[in-house]
Amino acid sequence: MIRFVVLLASISIGADQPETGEVARSTKKEALAWIWETPTCSPLPVVRNANWPRGELDYFVLSQLEEAGLHPTLPAAPHLWLRRVHFAITGLPPRAELVDEFSIDTSPAARERIIDRLLASPHFGEHWARHWMDSMRYAETRGHEADFQIPNAYQYRDYLIRAINADLPYDRFVREHIAGDLLTKPRSDPVRGFNESVLGTGWVFLGEEMEAPVDIRQDECDRSDNKLDVFGKTFLGLTVACARCHDHKFDTLSQQDYYGLAGFIASSSYRQVRFDSMEHNRQVARQLERLHDESVQRIGPTIMRSYATRAERLAETLLLMRGHLLGSGGPSSAAHDAVGSGPWFDLFCNAMFDEDHPFHLFSRLAFDRDCEDPAVLTQRIRALLTRWRTRSATSAELPPGARVIVDYSQPASQTWLTDGFTFGSGPVRVGDIVLSDDPGRPIGRVFHYGCARKDPLWDVLSLSAGTQEESSIIPASARSGRTLRTPTFIPGSGTLHYLVRGRVNVFACVDQHIMVQPPLHQGVFTSGGESDGDLHWISHDLRPYSGHRMHLEFAPDLKWPTHEVEILQVVEAATPPPTPLPPWGKLYESLSDQPARSLGELAQAYQRAFLEALEHVALNSGSENPPAAGHAGLVQWLSDHLNLLPRISESVDDQVSSIAAVHVARRDGLIKTIDCQSRTAVAWMDGTGVDLPVLDRGDYRSPLSLAPRRLPEAFEYAQVVTAPGSGRLELARQLVDSRNPLVARVIVNRVWHHLFSRGIVASVDNFGYLGDRPTHPELLDHLACRFVTDDRWSIKKLIRRMVLSSTFAMSSRTDDQRAEMIDPTNQLWHRMPVRRLEAEAIRDAVLAVSGRLDSALFGPPVMVHMTEFVVGRGRPRSGPLDGDGRRTIYSSVRRNFLSTLMRTFDLPVPFAGVGRRTTTNVPTQSLAMMNDKFIDEQAEVWARRTLREYRDGRFADRLSAVYRAAFARPPTAEETEACRTALGEMAHLHGASLTATEVWTDLCDALLQTSEFIYVR
Repeated sequence: MIRFVVLLASISIGADQPETGEVARSTKKEALAWIWETPTCSPLPVVRNANWPRGELDYFVLSQLEEAGLHPTLPAAPHLWLRRVHFAITGLPPRAELVDEFSIDTSPAARERIIDRLLASPHFGEHWARHWMDSMRYAETRGHEADFQIPNAYQYRDYLIRAINADLPYDRFVREHIAGDLLTKPRSDPVRGFNESVLGTGWVFLGEEMEAPVDIRQDECDRSDNKLDVFGKTFLGLTVACARCHDHKFDTLSQQDYYGLAGFIASSSYRQVRFDSMEHNRQVARQLERLHDESVQRIGPTIMRSYATRAERLAETLLLMRGHLLGSGGPSSAAHDAVGSGPWFDLFCNAMFDEDHPFHLFSRLAFDRDCEDPAVLTQRIRALLTRWRTRSATSAELPPGARVIVDYSQPASQTWLTDGFTFGSGPVRVGDIVLSDDPGRPIGRVFHYGCARKDPLWDVLSLSAGTQEESSIIPASARSGRTLRTPTFIPGSGTLHYLVRGRVNVFACVDQHIMVQPPLHQGVFTSGGESDGDLHWISHDLRPYSGHRMHLEFAPDLKWPTHEVEILQVVEAATPPPTPLPPWGKLYESLSDQPARSLGELAQAYQRAFLEALEHVALNSGSENPPAAGHAGLVQWLSDHLNLLPRISESVDDQVSSIAAVHVARRDGLIKTIDCQSRTAVAWMDGTGVDLPVLDRGDYRSPLSLAPRRLPEAFEYAQVVTAPGSGRLELARQLVDSRNPLVARVIVNRVWHHLFSRGIVASVDNFGYLGDRPTHPELLDHLACRFVTDDRWSIKKLIRRMVLSSTFAMSSRTDDQRAEMIDPTNQLWHRMPVRRLEAEAIRDAVLAVSGRLDSALFGPPVMVHMTEFVVGRGRPRSGPLDGDGRRTIYSSVRRNFLSTLMRTFDLPVPFAGVGRRTTTNVPTQSLAMMNDKFIDEQAEVWARRTLREYRDGRFADRLSAVYRAAFARPPTAEETEACRTALGEMAHLHGASLTATEVWTDLCDALLQTSEFIYVR
């Protein structure tokens, strides 16, 4: 039957047209032209019964009813309206005192006050967040076999509650979901100041994940498809995922459109974001960077002058110390005596046998008696310089066929992507000066190479108590706020080598796979390096992933938190490239310009080289023309070995120390303001732009041409996104563009669906050809137009507009029998439908009437109570039977272990987005209400509360209290007598009095079983 319907649909929209091209697209678009037209505010229809409409929407409903010869049914009884509006807005029953208050004043003004109070209630956000969570297939575990947790997923749930309660405009809400991590002015929590916007991106990673997929590329295609399915249905009301393997058979969606949208997902990656502290620490990082730059500009030239006063005595010191060591030195100054010959003895000995030492050449020659002959000296100098040049040229050569994938040593040409501030705002450049925390020796580093550098001051970061850790063997929480991310690339051979200094952890994120668990794919992680301060290569065998798209994430090894970490290059080659030699090129150039004919001339050449280096670094450090690496390297060496040179000008040194002390004090003051602890949450991290190929028949092994990132071409105003990053910020802007015909329609229709039990377009997730046609298209467009222009995308104003209408206030019983014949499915809204409460609302209502409901907001999920019948791999510990009294939205949502009571009442399984829940009416629901231990427990809690509060009261008072709590009305005379009789019979059965707890427990239990309790009429 289904195939027959699809065949008829194919014929009706022109299945004989080509599958691709402008003809097919235009044919499909014409078949459903209305959804591609921007909504407009229509004039209100003329109606005969002008007294009935209370709001604009009523005119559209009444107009169609009158055309069909029908009229709206009578208004619902006040208590029914009160209960209806409470469950619609907050998902909770009205309190007894409000029932009493409303029974006295049911005027329109009283209704407005009630609605405004409900919209201002914090429980409003809880209820409507749960609606949205269905569409986002919200869960806190990843499903599959072991059902590993998604760390801190509940932060997204809390974000939704806060955003909805704050009435965040829907266009901003959409922007935060698509690009909340990229907004230039993110929204902050008004109380605690944390970044709210970034939390909106967490929805992407709430889907199912496999911990060890055999085919990792196919797994990526499936995960991406799930994300696109959620995106398309939720924001556009289109089944985008149907275009994965071929052009959509019915809607104006092509494979090109599908993979164009998939590119946005492929261009970003997963992280656990330190949302608590990121904005505060961003400001601290900027202040620290600004302070450092200002201090370097102020103190740098002075330091160089101070060093120069010492370097001016280098030649003299070299010859004097040589003489002392040979026993032929002349008299020395007090300053030289303070230095002593011991350090120089160690230096000469080390340098003589270390070819990478800057004084290797001098040490080899200074103690060779043959070099007293000028000709021999010149010859030996040339030989040593030739050997250096040969070694230097060899060390600069990459192995045959090598490819440089990332090169942070050339900062100007490298994309910079980080999570947090540990690696700063950009790569370090040659000549950059890093000040130390010792005023006596203010220079910490003078960089003779470019690199990505970890700043040790951010080692203080930690996680707040209670923050959930990753289940993966490569926990993202350990990298949170400390990650350097490379651009995305596709390896060839797959053998990678990383040139680093210090100890690092490296995670190769292959095909966006993040759940790394045994037995597969553990090779994507490696760690290594040394703590000796030298550059070295770490090799990483990723050959199994040759040809797969990946990026690398570098993070410091937390076992070595105080060590420096620097990343220079990522090279793909069969063997590791040679380790670069120290940057003594400028020194040896100076020595070779005019070969020395004596050791005195050689010492003078050394002195000139160091003085020249100091001058160049002083002039060019931090400028657009940085000093040469050789100059920077000599200054760094001099800074590390100041103890070898006599202190000449104490006034200059003291001036430097004084300025440096001020810098250290100011810096320490800023460091104390760092917010060290933070919670984390799942979120997107921006990457480099990736345009994916269209896959023939959806098979990743058959790639076709690239699909540029963009909204589907049917959105004629949308442009191709060419941003260097993911482009999600531009995608978000285009989504909420006033010319977008679907975004406002889709959300307005969702709100209508949740309030009226059926959308104007019943298929709320599918506005396409196979979806339902709108029953009131002009009404939907009018509401969408008003939502954007008048309500300014305010969900609360939209809800208020709807629930104050006469349509919402109608009874669910018709007073015209013809209506059931003319409009049997209530398409024209001649009455309000009877609606069964959602699973969560049933449980919450039970807690509310029993008095056990804990109204606290937010926080970690409460584990679901597990009966002995719930078994399986990864079974979690069981939670309290009553869930600590918390609302159901705070109960843990574990994909493989959902609450059995909630599933009985149609809680959706969170594997795909669900905009419209299935509503069933089956015997197992009655059996669950009769036999579930939670219901029995709460019936007893309710009975004890009633007896306690009405200890001295009459039977009628107690009965009225429970009826008003359960049904928002007092009992009728018949119900009073029936309950009195039932209580007597139950007292007899229990052998107890009429006021015994067990007797009233049975009565309360019976009231919870009634249809009136779980249905809204």
